[in-house]
Amino acid sequence: MRTLISLFLTCLILAPLTVHAAGSSSNDSNSSESNSTSYEYNSYGMRMAASYIEEENFLKAIAQLQKEVSRKPDNADAWNLLGFSLRKQGEYGAAETAYEKALSIDPKHTGAMEYMGELYLTLNMPEKSKSLLADLNRLCAFNCKDRDTLKAAIAAYEAKN
Repeated sequence: MRTLISLFLTCLILAPLTVHAAGSSSNDSNSSESNSTSYEYNSYGMRMAASYIEEENFLKAIAQLQKEVSRKPDNADAWNLLGFSLRKQGEYGAAETAYEKALSIDPKHTGAMEYMGELYLTLNMPEKSKSLLADLNRLCAFNCKDRDTLKAAIAAYEAKN
């Protein structure tokens, strides 16, 4: 029995975790996010951060992601999720900085573009959000959840305003 429990715990720790970073609840007044982007992480630190995001424990996610970006400063996914978590905590300036860092590492990071577009809608800057949507339209030929999610968020924003 002990061996079975040990095996289970080992698999749980070592298995990649897929996370849907956008949660169902939001601190953003104009958000229309709903599990838009999936990421698979193989490092323990990223899996921990992703699990905190799934639990909507953004403070723990921020702490974990700050460790991750200090260890691996060129990890665009970590910067993107740091921006997401900061945005969910209302730290909009810091979130924008994190998204910009993710995009400086990977200019084609569609997740960072989508989340930054959501940030701009929260800040009542729809033109910046539409500019990111145009970038996503150029990058994504079809079947692009990030583009489709931002497009829907802009439509929802426009319907409210």
